[in-house]
Amino acid sequence: MKRRVAQVVLQLAFLGALAACGDDPGTGSDSLSPGSGDVPITSKAIAAVTLEHVPHTPHVFTTSTDKEDPDGMVGADLRYDPTGESDGGLLRVVVSPTLEEDPCGEHTDGCERRQVEGGELVVVWQLEEPEEDGGFLAVVMLREDEVVYAYNAAETITKDPRDMELRFPVELLEEIVTDQRLGLTTSQAAVDAGEQIPCWRGGLGGPCEDGGPLPDESGS
Repeated sequence: MKRRVAQVVLQLAFLGALAACGDDPGTGSDSLSPGSGDVPITSKAIAAVTLEHVPHTPHVFTTSTDKEDPDGMVGADLRYDPTGESDGGLLRVVVSPTLEEDPCGEHTDGCERRQVEGGELVVVWQLEEPEEDGGFLAVVMLREDEVVYAYNAAETITKDPRDMELRFPVELLEEIVTDQRLGLTTSQAAVDAGEQIPCWRGGLGGPCEDGGPLPDESGS
């Protein structure tokens, strides 16, 4: 329950993305090169960029949104090591134009803020509640008119995550949220790369959108 409250707070509070800049905005290329352009970002593009930073997983989905979420919010959910009893660990990356609450809110156990080039970087976490909830770690990049948010609920947070050895550590999440290809707009190359993801599912547990077979559950 505690994690669900935290997810709702995070979704409403600081989902979003990075501003874009590039010498050739909006044009395609043969690779997912740095820099972004003027093409509206998609969930698939977010996943493609994120997968350059993290291990491959065949369990990739569109982040669910509802009427309470900010207009323009776009995200991708990556799930790791699902079992018959669990959906697997969640890594979520979302972009949005709005910030409705202070990320260092009452549902957190720790928060660090610092100014970086282009905005403010926030590291926020919630510790586990044994036998109830594993806690979470999130990193947020706040810019003038948009935000990028990476949320790690794939691991148990037992103490300050900056002092933990994690599969998705603070430094990795910071790399993701400061990737210049993540923003409300991005490059055509990023969008094209997203279209190449072998199996894209519109929601958790759903089939591949192209009707093809589900990938190897091992992620190989």
